[in-house]
Amino acid sequence: MELSESINKLELYSSVVKELKAKNILKVGQLCKMRKRELSKLGLSPATIEQIEIKLQLQGLDFKR
Repeated sequence: MELSESINKLELYSSVVKELKAKNILKVGQLCKMRKRELSKLGLSPATIEQIEIKLQLQGLDFKR
């Protein structure tokens, strides 16, 4: 998966995609550059962050460490 691809390619729940788009996170690369703590500060729930992390890992990607 390319980092420049839309977050839609991660096959997240539509509610999660809407939440990310509302926060102006539109590309997979933007997610990979973030830390879990940053997403939490943006108001995403731990369950949502976990779902995003799993979908990223299935594509061989991860959050910034």
